[in-house]
Amino acid sequence: MKRRLILTFASTFALQACAIGENIDVAEWTEETMLSNGSMIHVQRQARRKSGVWLPNRRGPRIDQSLIYRPLGVHWSGIDQSPISFDVIDGSIYLALHFLRREQCNNKLGDDYPVAYLKWVKGEWIELNQAEFPIEIAGLNLAISYWGRSSNEDYRGQIAWSQKSTVMKVLTGQPADPKTWVFPTRPGTIKEHFTATQTTCQKWMDAEKYYIPVKP
Repeated sequence: MKRRLILTFASTFALQACAIGENIDVAEWTEETMLSNGSMIHVQRQARRKSGVWLPNRRGPRIDQSLIYRPLGVHWSGIDQSPISFDVIDGSIYLALHFLRREQCNNKLGDDYPVAYLKWVKGEWIELNQAEFPIEIAGLNLAISYWGRSSNEDYRGQIAWSQKSTVMKVLTGQPADPKTWVFPTRPGTIKEHFTATQTTCQKWMDAEKYYIPVKP
């Protein structure tokens, strides 16, 4: 069953920390992204988190994230979810978001992946169930390691495909760079990744600890 989502989006992509009155770290970048058909696009992204105040290497909690693809007028913003896939397949726009909290699996089937699936329809996002989403085609093509050890190392400016660290730990015919997990041919698909890692909502809920492939 499809559900319409009400998502807020800032009128300006960059939100200033002073408007909130707190110390906020902002990572803001444009990343080169390979679609499942092999073509490259550029997606604008922003992520915000509170600044660490006690220890120099301790980052504060996440606040929110945003994504824009201007050529098609697509935008998304949210909390407690991290974009891992943005793809255009047969003229339709799809976005996959990895859950960051275990309880987000409560309304999913046990065999589902811990992922929210969205489709852009007439200027808004429609939520799909896993069976309706092209998990065998959509690539895990978005950067996940955009936070550095300090704000000076956070993503800024233009990020090339070769620079990105993504959730692409599956074989694609050529070995990946072990430092970045970037594959030279294509990104792994959603199904390939979660099949390889044997990750489902049920296993996540049952596990005492689970590695989330999105860096905090």
